[in-house]
Amino acid sequence: MITIESNQIQSNLESLIARIRKGQTLVYPTDTVYGIGCDATNKTAVKQVRDAKQRPDKPMSVIAPSQEWITKHFDVDKAVQDALDDLPGPYTYILRAKQPVVADNVAPGRDSLGVRRPDHWITNLVKDLGKPIVTTSANISGEPTENTVKDLPEALTEHVDVAIDEGRIEGSASTIIDYTGDEPERVR
Repeated sequence: MITIESNQIQSNLESLIARIRKGQTLVYPTDTVYGIGCDATNKTAVKQVRDAKQRPDKPMSVIAPSQEWITKHFDVDKAVQDALDDLPGPYTYILRAKQPVVADNVAPGRDSLGVRRPDHWITNLVKDLGKPIVTTSANISGEPTENTVKDLPEALTEHVDVAIDEGRIEGSASTIIDYTGDEPERVR
């Protein structure tokens, strides 16, 4: 695993984007906790993230490249549009997709997907990439999240190609709100 300090991102941005496009996995900081992800349209890379987390079928979310990408690919009613006005922020919105927009192993068997736009520079990287990346906490499924890259378990990092180290993150997981029913429902 290659580690890039967050102050080295600008000088490594093109290389990092190229790595994601090639199907590499990464650990990265967000406004909440460290995440693990990859190009959400690359089924092989998504499997690598699933293997890292030891999470065979539970749905994962994505960081969207833009608000326009969300409105283009998901059912957006008044409630969702109002919620989108709160982004970027520490929220994950479960939305019904109009058509498949990510690899089918991101949220297996579902027509909905969790969508984020963190209030963090990682959102700009995803915008520059031009496609969504998987976002799920950088931990083994069911285990606590770590606050630093150096504390991540080896069972996870052995599946990671690149880690962006921003030091200690003291956040908590994003608030999840499901917009696929008649009324918005807070899940977490």
